[in-house]
Amino acid sequence: MNVVLVGKPGVGKTTLFARLTGRKIYPRPSGVDRVTSDHQTSFFRWKGKRISVTDTPGQRLGRDIWEMSGILAHADVVVAVCDVNDFDSSDVEIISAVRKFGKPVIVAVNKVEGMKKRRHIADFYATGAEIFEISVLMNRGLNEFLDRIASFGDGKTASSSPKCDISVAVVGAPNVGKSTLLNALLGKKRFRTSPSAGTTNEVVGEILKTERGVMQIFDTAGIFRRIKKEEIRVYNFRMIKNFIRIVDVVCFVCDASDISQKDFRLASNIVGKNCVLVFNKTDILSKEEIFELKKRAAGIFPFLPDPPVFFISALKKKRVKEVVSGIFSVFEKSKAELKGLRKILKNPPPVFSAVKFREIRQTGFSPPVILLKYKSGKPMVPSKKRFMEKLIRKNFALRGVALKIIWKKI
Repeated sequence: MNVVLVGKPGVGKTTLFARLTGRKIYPRPSGVDRVTSDHQTSFFRWKGKRISVTDTPGQRLGRDIWEMSGILAHADVVVAVCDVNDFDSSDVEIISAVRKFGKPVIVAVNKVEGMKKRRHIADFYATGAEIFEISVLMNRGLNEFLDRIASFGDGKTASSSPKCDISVAVVGAPNVGKSTLLNALLGKKRFRTSPSAGTTNEVVGEILKTERGVMQIFDTAGIFRRIKKEEIRVYNFRMIKNFIRIVDVVCFVCDASDISQKDFRLASNIVGKNCVLVFNKTDILSKEEIFELKKRAAGIFPFLPDPPVFFISALKKKRVKEVVSGIFSVFEKSKAELKGLRKILKNPPPVFSAVKFREIRQTGFSPPVILLKYKSGKPMVPSKKRFMEKLIRKNFALRGVALKIIWKKI
């Protein structure tokens, strides 16, 4: 069955969505009118039933509800989330607009953490809807609420989503074209785009079916400069760092016409992850500029794991499918067994002339982990470690793979 969450900005829809789907809950930034900028759907299980839940951007008026008619048309039940401390005519208008779709409506009165706040509950019964008092943050009242949600399904469960083979986070500075790239890959305008920076304010996931497999791909907010300390930027950065940690591959997008310090700062957070590097907006560059960029592209971010580089125009949908192919290639290589590692130690380069290697073997996958035992009178300096990493990458074609080498002196 399918559940859609609606309500004004700041009432706790996204927090409820995160609680239900098992995502990490982040404190809402103060002074921000709307955090959620696009709808997102995920699944959760309640007493054996698989339920789809969709989070939506905050609505102010009834007409905002009608803009989501495509989403509401597939809902089995609509949950209008309200703030117990901020009930006004906007809530009434939203609830009235939802009822016109002919769907069952439940009003979830959130932020009921104490008896003092419960005295405002009577106002909500005037809507004539079924009321549930909950506190998402304190995890109170959710059992009864979810029991009622599940009862609307009449034995239905959410349609099974395809099993994902790979998860990908698309990251980059503001306005580099991340959402435009995803829309080009999906073949539809799924994510909001705008010429102004800061259109996306959270992490939004979508399923992409390709010839090589099913990909769960996440659009992320652009990261601003460090000197901008607004809470919304801190909120975004914490969320993005968490998603970078858990996904299989990071797709790092840069503006080909404006590579700056913000790209380097963001790239430093991708160290240790499988990744591909994408230069977008090449359509506004001359042939000479593209040629120069291609010559130096591989060395722009030397601390990344030698990622495959793609030059695209997301707006004109040029070469975007190459990015998908590159992502799958990197992921497949990260799972591969590196056969023939010992051959590297049979004739070590002269730089290791004072080092006696005793053992090398692979101890982990996704990403590959290599244990290297050696004897030496001197400590292994970072330059030699980097040399060995490059040697292994070259021998096994591990471009973009986050290779980890454990050096053990014996």
